[in-house]
Amino acid sequence: MTAGSVHATGWLLALGVVVLAAVVAGVLNAIPVLGTIVGVFVSFAASVVAYHIIGRTWADLQPIATRDNGVIDDQPVV
Repeated sequence: MTAGSVHATGWLLALGVVVLAAVVAGVLNAIPVLGTIVGVFVSFAASVVAYHIIGRTWADLQPIATRDNGVIDDQPVV
């Protein structure tokens, strides 16, 4: 796979997560108060997952050396 297709796949997957969460939140809004409260948490969780997918996709495409725990392998400034 080329870098462009990997990047597009990550973005489309993240978009799919957000759209699916919007549909779930919309269905939950049929319940007046409970649906609104749960919908906020569903939307927030979907945003976190989408940003994680985009971030991991970016990290996979960049030639930056990272440790196993995801920390950039640089010396501290101070």
